[in-house]
Amino acid sequence: MKRYIVLGSLLTLASCGGGGSEAPAPTVTISSSTSQQASVVVCDNPHKATYPDSYKGNYTFTPSKAKLEASIVRVIGLKDYHPGGEGPGGPHVYSNACPPYEYAKMLYRNSLDNIKASGADIVWVYNYARWDNIRNDVMTIDKKDQQIPDTMLDFIIVEAHKRGLKVFYSWMFDPRDILGNDIYVPGTNVDSPTLTKMLDSYHKLMLDISRYAESKSIDGLAADWNALYLRNVEGEHRELWDRKMIAIIDDIKKNFSGNLS
Repeated sequence: MKRYIVLGSLLTLASCGGGGSEAPAPTVTISSSTSQQASVVVCDNPHKATYPDSYKGNYTFTPSKAKLEASIVRVIGLKDYHPGGEGPGGPHVYSNACPPYEYAKMLYRNSLDNIKASGADIVWVYNYARWDNIRNDVMTIDKKDQQIPDTMLDFIIVEAHKRGLKVFYSWMFDPRDILGNDIYVPGTNVDSPTLTKMLDSYHKLMLDISRYAESKSIDGLAADWNALYLRNVEGEHRELWDRKMIAIIDDIKKNFSGNLS
């Protein structure tokens, strides 16, 4: 079995809520060979990862001569990385001539170029959305509420594959609905009926995601949800969790032929 090393990606845009100061407007080039042809928008990245040489300090390092074995799969994750464009995380308008969607695509291209240049084999893409209503027995997700919409996911998958990168996809479980209600009180133990609702809702969601992943040639899926730890599952709800997750994995495999992790 191959071993995996997950490398932290040094990206140029803060996310997970989009904090940080506003970037300067990007340089925009608009070209058209004839008046009948549509204009081509080219957006330049305004984010610069530069710093003064004085920040480096005066240190002596002995470079390592060791190399990772070829059998080790190198992975970089884009967790919480979303430059906007569409969905709840955007739009971030930096120039009227550089539409938010084109600006976001430019940043994803740059990120994928950097990931490929680093020697990675796989890029993990993470997504999330809030549920429709916690009062429903089985909650659902409206695709328009996804942080990264399917149109942008389609673009990321194609661009990653162009660079010889495999795409793995993970869903982050947001324990709230679109009305701002919590599914359970954060920091407390979740009860059995609530956990059952969460797992049944996630099951339905993963059926949709697995069909989408198969249709778009995504290379791998995380069967378990990401970004939400329930502290009492290991004890009193172990049997419930295992039984439900096994059923979820079985149904994912009916729809998806790629890697499951």
